[in-house]
Amino acid sequence: MNEIGVVFTAEFMRKIRSRIFMVATLVGVVAIMILLAAPSFLTKLERSSTDGLVLAGAPAIRDRVATLLARRHAFQILERVEALPAAVTPEYLDAHHHAAAAIGVSIKNARIFLDIYPRDLSAFADRAFSQLVPLNL
Repeated sequence: MNEIGVVFTAEFMRKIRSRIFMVATLVGVVAIMILLAAPSFLTKLERSSTDGLVLAGAPAIRDRVATLLARRHAFQILERVEALPAAVTPEYLDAHHHAAAAIGVSIKNARIFLDIYPRDLSAFADRAFSQLVPLNL
């Protein structure tokens, strides 16, 4: 029985000392670290590409909207303009710091209206603008 333990220990030590075992162990550890960091990195990448906005509207309401949006860090206001063009195109968004969307803010009949022109419709499908609710009061 003792001979099996001696043989196992000798073979195990020989395998551990081999270059291929050391390289494979190092590659395995690096691969696991990359796999663990990838979701965080991809989330940050997606977030930075969908949170930049061009905000348009009358200065008083536009500033209040910008304050409310910045409060929860939901969006980054890249630029504030008086009005949006008749057609908001990807070129317009590119010219304004590669914004993800342009939002026109207006008040009609004591209600707030948001006209959202996103670059990618799916990026704003799950976004809620609930932080703007205080403007309706």
